[in-house]
Amino acid sequence: MSNGSIWEAFIPVGEGGSGTPGQDGVGVVSVAINGAGYLLVTLSDGNVIDAGVAKGADGAAGATGPKGDTGATGANGIGVPAGGSTGQVLRKTNGTDYNTSWVTLSGIPTGGATGQVLAKSSATNYAVGWVTPSSGGGGTGKPWYFDAPLASTFTLQSGNAVQLSLTDDPDAGLLVKSGASATGDISRVAYRTLTNKALDWDVVIRAPIIMNDSDYRKGGLMVMDSTTNRHIICGQMNEYQPFGIIKFTGLTGGYGGSITAQAFKSQPDFYRASCVGSTLTFYVSHCGKNWLQVGATAIGDAFGARPDRIGVGFNISTSDPLQASMTVDCFKLTGPAV
Repeated sequence: MSNGSIWEAFIPVGEGGSGTPGQDGVGVVSVAINGAGYLLVTLSDGNVIDAGVAKGADGAAGATGPKGDTGATGANGIGVPAGGSTGQVLRKTNGTDYNTSWVTLSGIPTGGATGQVLAKSSATNYAVGWVTPSSGGGGTGKPWYFDAPLASTFTLQSGNAVQLSLTDDPDAGLLVKSGASATGDISRVAYRTLTNKALDWDVVIRAPIIMNDSDYRKGGLMVMDSTTNRHIICGQMNEYQPFGIIKFTGLTGGYGGSITAQAFKSQPDFYRASCVGSTLTFYVSHCGKNWLQVGATAIGDAFGARPDRIGVGFNISTSDPLQASMTVDCFKLTGPAV
C-alpha cells in the first residue's frame, strides 16, 4: 500500500454470535506545539506523544523595502522672540498666548552691612536698597507709629553724653534726658544732618515730654541752622507761657521770630515740621494722622540760611537739679534733602 496500489478484500458474512464487546480505543485529547517547536499529542489515556520538531528556526531578515514619499512641510512654530542681550530672560508681556519679551532681571543691590534688610527706596519698579531696621523693629504688640531711632544715628550738639544722654530701649524707644541743670538758655540737642540743605524735607516725631512746669525749660523737636546756631523748638514750653508749642531760640540765647506762640491745656504727643521752598511750617497732633497747623514762617525770618540739622532735645535755663526727659518712639525724617 505504500506505493499507492489498491486491493480489494471480500469478507464472508457470518452469523452473529454472543461474543464479549471489545474495549474502547485510545483517542486524541489535544495537539500543541511547545516553546521549543515540538509537536506534542496528548492522548485520552494520559500519555503524551512527542511527534518531533514541527516549527523551524526563524529565517533571515528580508531586504529593506523602498522608502515612502516625504510628507508636506509643517507650519512654523511660535519660537523665541528676536533680540535680547546677555543675561536677559524671557518674561510674559501680557495674558496673550505666547506673548513674551526679553527683560533684564534686577538682582540684589551691592553693598549693605550685617543686619540690614532690603526695602523699597521709591515707587519705581525694582528700586530697593539696604536699610538698617529701627531698634525694637515695631514687632508684635507695637503701635503703628513705632519707629524708634537708634542713639548711634544722632550727633550730640553738646558733645557730652552727660549733658544729654540717649539710651536705646527695644520696648519704649529712644530715652532722652537733659543732664545737669544750667543757666543762660543752654541747649542740649541730638541731631541728624541733611545731605542737601537746599532741598525740601519733612519730619514727624512722637515724643512725650516730662519736665518741671515751674522751671524755664523747653523741649521737643529741634530745627537748627549750623551757620548761625539758631534753632526753633516745636514741643513743650514752660518759659513765660506754660505749655506753649513754638519757640525761637539759640544755642546760648534767645532771639525773636514771626511765629505766634500757641498754648494748649492738653499737651500734644506728636510734633511735625516741614521745609518746602522758602517756608517752614509746624504742626501738632494727638494721633499722628490728624494734624493741627500751629505756625509758619519764612526761612529768612528764622535763619540766615536754610536749616541743615533736625533733631530732638532741650533748652534749659534753671538751677533746678531735676532732669527733663522725653521718650522718642517715632522719628521719621523724609524728603529729597535727607
